[in-house]
Amino acid sequence: MIKPQNNKEKLLAKLTEIYDQLEELEVVLNASFSNRRCELDQEEQGKLAESSRKLSVLEDHYRHSVIMAQSHTANMPQSLKLELGF
Repeated sequence: MIKPQNNKEKLLAKLTEIYDQLEELEVVLNASFSNRRCELDQEEQGKLAESSRKLSVLEDHYRHSVIMAQSHTANMPQSLKLELGF
């Protein structure tokens, strides 16, 4: 026959079971958070790349506008340049 466990042994068994479950949960949470961090890093890298692309397009557009303005100004008569300055 099996002896009935006393209250301390029952409590210790329950606490050990809870500890084991918490260790398993920690492993699962670490994996989950690690995956989520990787996903967030990839999202941020994508956003940065898209912003960089848009900035490059704007810079190219600005350079083109400046070049066009300079060539247009170079073709103007000198007197017209003075009038535009006022």
